[in-house]
Amino acid sequence: MDDGIADAINRRDVTLICARLDALDLPKYSGSDHGPWYRAPLTDILMRDDDATRGDRAWFIGALASPVPGIAFDGEPAGGDWDNLFAHFRNAISARRDPEAPHARTGAIQPCGVV
Repeated sequence: MDDGIADAINRRDVTLICARLDALDLPKYSGSDHGPWYRAPLTDILMRDDDATRGDRAWFIGALASPVPGIAFDGEPAGGDWDNLFAHFRNAISARRDPEAPHARTGAIQPCGVV
């Protein structure tokens, strides 16, 4: 698979997963005091970039992806590129945690016609 196509598919999958998590509004239903899903301690696993947590991150992504309709993720990211998928998750979480950060826009998909 072409790297550009795999990147686009992985970005789309992350966008769909994050949109579902945004829509769930988990603190409202769970009584949690950590705030939105992207501030939950468990998402810190996705923010790490080391080989020691690779299996944990892969399992967590599989659990997040399973109930999302229209997702391409089938136990493995497009192109088999886990690093690319993890990078998209880190970008999406960073963008939600600090929307004013210079890197925050890297996790956002631009609407058609916007540069």
